[in-house]
Amino acid sequence: MVPGWLPANWRNGRLMYTLKINEPTPWIDLTAAESIASLNRHLGDILDETFPRNPTIPLTTVSTKTG
Repeated sequence: MVPGWLPANWRNGRLMYTLKINEPTPWIDLTAAESIASLNRHLGDILDETFPRNPTIPLTTVSTKTG
């Protein structure tokens, strides 16, 4: 076995859960700047109401989503 490599059956036996997706579905990475920018652009007002922010911060950021 190569160092740093784990057998698939070892990894699979330790999964918390498995996702089965039958068709393509969009995902959002809340740590990606592009995702935050898109959320601000398309849902800014709704996000501001849902995730109240400090008035000195001009846009919704990752920290407003993750606490």
